[in-house]
Amino acid sequence: MNNFQILVETLECLGAQKKALSFKFLKPNLLIKDKSTGFKYTVLKVKINKDTKKPEVFCFRYSSKKPNKKLFLKISHKKFKNYKPV
Repeated sequence: MNNFQILVETLECLGAQKKALSFKFLKPNLLIKDKSTGFKYTVLKVKINKDTKKPEVFCFRYSSKKPNKKLFLKISHKKFKNYKPV
């Protein structure tokens, strides 16, 4: 089993639905935490970059200044080490 197959299987176990090169989470229950700031983000989807063939995580958190405002973030595979699961 190669790394891509392991990634797909893991994401599906976490509740993602695969659509082409994208994995979307229907329930907002997958959280990750920025190790340096402590901010928690809800994962929306994981997409495989067509050029690099590496995963990118799309997530959001609510603003601390404006509670109804969502702040969106795209995390490249190079920055995965800065986050941990919650």
